[in-house]
Amino acid sequence: MSVSFDKLGATAARWAYLADALAADGRPVDRAGAGPVMEVYPAASRTQWGLGPERDMRELLESAPWLKCSEEHRRAYDASEHAFDALIAALTARAAALRLTVRPEGEEVTLAEREGWIHLPERGSLPRLA
Repeated sequence: MSVSFDKLGATAARWAYLADALAADGRPVDRAGAGPVMEVYPAASRTQWGLGPERDMRELLESAPWLKCSEEHRRAYDASEHAFDALIAALTARAAALRLTVRPEGEEVTLAEREGWIHLPERGSLPRLA
């Protein structure tokens, strides 16, 4: 096994297992991103929303004043990059549900069906997620 398996390779293997389990349960994943399961990339979502490269709850709450969170949760998001990225992923899923993410078009659909599609929110769409 490759040394890099502990990083991206492990994530890909975990996803392959989950996708197979969902398919076996009668819920196949649409790799082109049209179904209820989607791939997101939190750092790219932050860029699309005009947020800085650092994980920063203060900046996120200033950019999305409709987003409410307790001081306890805010500290937890600031303390854990995983928790913060999960929040950004959830907001990106909200953008996808509102059809505010970039979707594959034309020849991209065929490629996305094979390679997968990463949902990126439309630039500046964060205020419209409320």
